[in-house]
Amino acid sequence: MAKKEKIPQKESEKKKKFDFGKLFGIFGKFKFRKLNIKKFISDLKEFKQLEKKKKLMLLGMILLFVLIILLSIIFIPRFTTSKLKIENEAKSASISNLFLYIPPDAFQYKKNFTIRALKENSAVYQNLKTLGNFYGPIYEIIPDDNKEESSLKPIKIKYKIPMNLYYGDNFNNFSIVYASDDDPPIIKKLSGCEIFKDESLGTYVVQANTFHFSKFGLYVDPTPKEASFGLKTLIEKPSSLEPDLILVQGIDNNFLGFVPNTQTINNLYGENVWSLYFPNRTIWYYKYPLLETKPKSYMDAFFGYFIRTGSNSYLEFEAERFALELKTKHNKQFDIITQGIGSLIVRYALEKHPEIKNVRSISMFSPPNKGINTVNPIYYNYI
Repeated sequence: MAKKEKIPQKESEKKKKFDFGKLFGIFGKFKFRKLNIKKFISDLKEFKQLEKKKKLMLLGMILLFVLIILLSIIFIPRFTTSKLKIENEAKSASISNLFLYIPPDAFQYKKNFTIRALKENSAVYQNLKTLGNFYGPIYEIIPDDNKEESSLKPIKIKYKIPMNLYYGDNFNNFSIVYASDDDPPIIKKLSGCEIFKDESLGTYVVQANTFHFSKFGLYVDPTPKEASFGLKTLIEKPSSLEPDLILVQGIDNNFLGFVPNTQTINNLYGENVWSLYFPNRTIWYYKYPLLETKPKSYMDAFFGYFIRTGSNSYLEFEAERFALELKTKHNKQFDIITQGIGSLIVRYALEKHPEIKNVRSISMFSPPNKGINTVNPIYYNYI
């Protein structure tokens, strides 16, 4: 029998071209219920037989595709929103740098809010940043029922502090800023903010109370200064037989009595009303954070007081600190003049510490001795 002659194959048939579509098809097969293991292994074997140059080209294409996806995730703006539903129970919500805590019965009925970050390239954001010196994202809290109303209880708002701008525990250069929906908007820093490390979040925050939702952001003081509290000398005079004077103010910063436009080179602070009335007396003032932000060092001391006594009252805390100042200067006699909530601090200190004997008299201006609710704005129309 004649031997069959082997017919030579064409060069193009010897080198079988690899179908690149097969490899990309591999990635579509990672649905475990439909994965054909034998076919998957076969495709991988074909990929191994590719020339090194083609392998590198293919892997380069895959890496480029992955890089494009990652860049789009990082740089394409994402406008996050969060939904918050409020009923007769405590609720909390967070979105990026902003955190909310709403106490039980803050509203009289079920209420839903949408929390949304303003677009940084929007006219609203740019306008607020210019007017209010906002730092970073600004968040809008919108009621789904479109009813603008105040809550019955204070709502806590926390904002993450950028640690590259945190200068230390004695600095209070952060506060939360509120912007209304008016045109032009009313912009104000929320009073009495607190700086502390939130262990649940693992970061430093600035916290404030509010009764109304609108737009909120972070304010950073461009010229930070170290905060200092306690008994300070306002005007020093030579010793006399008359007692020194202590001023303890409330929310009225003018209570310290400096007369505007009277500053000179020799008198940097200007004339003082109290010095005109009491020209021979050394005048002190007691400084405490009522409207300004409370730095972390202050909050640490307050938390320590709360742990020791169980009291979470800033008024009682300040009364104890004021009493300690009077005891430290037991060799001096004082007359005290107070205003507003400063009256309650002094009164509480002296009533709780009858051992203090170096206070001769107290004069009070507009003291809320019987209590008054001027914190919640829904009560303003009753005053």
